[in-house]
Amino acid sequence: MALLGIGVANVFAFLFGRCIYRDWNGAATFWSNTYKESRGIPPDRFTFFDVPTAKAMGFFYMLMGIYWTGGALVVTIQSMLASSI
Repeated sequence: MALLGIGVANVFAFLFGRCIYRDWNGAATFWSNTYKESRGIPPDRFTFFDVPTAKAMGFFYMLMGIYWTGGALVVTIQSMLASSI
């Protein structure tokens, strides 16, 4: 049962990553601007945490969500099959 919870949590990690990767509602832009503001960097100056970097982070959240959800499903199915034998 806990594995299903892990799978559901990672579905939300995937959705969170997709929101950032697609820059819905300016999510990646907001994170980039917030980072610059917290460091006292002017908004037009380049940093390593600009929008493309935030989008890459969102992409990796998507990959992590797919990987861990798939793993949780495989282990859940294996345990169900093992308990039915």
